[in-house]
Amino acid sequence: TVQELVDLGLVSGIAGVEVVVEDEDGEDVACPPVHSFPSTLILQFSGAEPDNLSFDEIGVLQGGLTSTYNTLARCDDQNRQIGSSSLSLLSFQRRRQRRGLERITVNYKADINGTCRRCSSNTTLFDELSRRRRFLSSDGIQIVSPCLSNTESCLAADIVGAPTAEEFTSAYDETVQELVDLGLVSGIAGVEVVVEDEDGEDVACPPVHSFPSTLILQFSGAEPDNLSFDEIGVLQGGLTSTYNTLARCDDQNRQIGSSSLSLLSFQRRRQRRGLERITVNYKADINGTCRRCSSNTTLFDELSRRRRFLSSDGIQIVSPCLSNTESCLAADIVGAPTAEEFTSAYDETVQELVD
Repeated sequence: TVQELVDLGLVSGIAGVEVVVEDEDGEDVACPPVHSFPSTLILQFSGAEPDNLSFDEIGVLQGGLTSTYNTLARCDDQNRQIGSSSLSLLSFQRRRQRRGLERITVNYKADINGTCRRCSSNTTLFDELSRRRRFLSSDGIQIVSPCLSNTESCLAADIVGAPTAEEFTSAYDETVQELVDLGLVSGIAGVEVVVEDEDGEDVACPPVHSFPSTLILQFSGAEPDNLSFDEIGVLQGGLTSTYNTLARCDDQNRQIGSSSLSLLSFQRRRQRRGLERITVNYKADINGTCRRCSSNTTLFDELSRRRRFLSSDGIQIVSPCLSNTESCLAADIVGAPTAEEFTSAYDETVQELVD
């Protein structure tokens, strides 16, 4: 019938009909329903003050991220698109110079709400180049999704399928620079790295683990062996708060969850004219938590390990799981404290409790 219509000049550009398929399920065979999928991106911005963005600037960057991706993925066979994105600060590195600050590099997390067709909840935003090559058949025919509204432009598109992480990074960097030139964003020079979390976990911030530890503490005084239940509780609380304050900038996020003090032994030093003092040993059973660690993790660092937090060019690395990254850049202790540092700080805490 179609060939007769062509011969009559009523239809042009068609040679014939090759396939007819009936949809027995009552659904559109060519264009399946839209599904939602989550994704998380880690974006690294650089500039003078990328850690000090206003609410409006964050909104502009979120909009630029969404529009950049959706433009690049306009010819995707799975019709992947970003519906919304939410940026939040993770961590930053400050490069120090003797005469001041040179540059700050900031990691932001982008929580993505994506949509797609022919996909699952495990769908990722980016394609590998190997997958993208499958869009071209052996004789050079370009396959275009039947659910797209702009099939003509897709036949000449630079990217068929979803972009790679590298392609998106390059395009989003250009978008950010345009936003800076328009005066909509300040303090950012560009985008250096974009990484997608394909495992459903926060790439930059791994899960929390528990680890046990035991401390032996030696107290001295007139009657340190005769502490009340309430006094033991106060000392336990002081121990926990002192350590957690010192370790607030630890790359393994070591913290003490709870501690339990129990008397081990004491020594009584006598003089001819009476008692001078008593020295008491207490055992502290510690329940600790950490990230990027194991059950063999220790509470204290050696100074040699702590020096690794400063690279040869003076970049101070701050854990992306910390909530107080700004104070960590000026902290006296980066990493966990040494045993000596903790002893000195806890001694001050005890003296304050006595006072």
